[in-house]
Amino acid sequence: MAAQVAFLVVRGSLTPYGYGLLSLSEDEHFQPLEADDRGRVWVPEVVFPTRAAAERERERRELAAHELLNPFWLGPVDYLSYCTEEGVRERVREFGITPPEPVRDPSRCDGDLSDWATWWDAESATWSDEQRADVWALLDKVRLFEVLEVELE
Repeated sequence: MAAQVAFLVVRGSLTPYGYGLLSLSEDEHFQPLEADDRGRVWVPEVVFPTRAAAERERERRELAAHELLNPFWLGPVDYLSYCTEEGVRERVREFGITPPEPVRDPSRCDGDLSDWATWWDAESATWSDEQRADVWALLDKVRLFEVLEVELE
C-alpha cells in the first residue's frame, strides 16, 4: 500500500540576533531532529491534503507577514537579495521611492553600510501597498514560509 502524503505549511523560526535584527534560525533546533541535522528550523503551522491548497495558504501567510515585518530586520541587503545593494537601490528608485543614502565603509567588500531597517521604519508607511510589495519582491532570498511534503503514518 502506498504511503499517504500531506502538505505541511511551515514557517522559519525567527530568533533575535541583536542590534534590532532577527535571524531565520539555521543551526538551533527547538524540536526533535536527527543529531547531525544542522538545517533551518521550521515550525509547523497547518497541514493540507493537496499541494495546491498548501501553496495558497503559504502565499496568504507570506503576504500577511509582509504587512507586519520590516524585511531589513532579517539582515543586510546582500543577505536578502541576489541583486547587489546598488541594484536594489536603483530598482527602489524605479518604484518611485527614494532609497537610503549610501554610507561608504571601505572595510566592507561592497563598501556600503546603509541603514535599510531604519529607512523602512521611517518611510514604508507612506508607500502604496504595491510599492511595499515591490520592495519585498526584490528581496528574493527571503522566504518566511515553505510547503513540505510529509508521509502520514
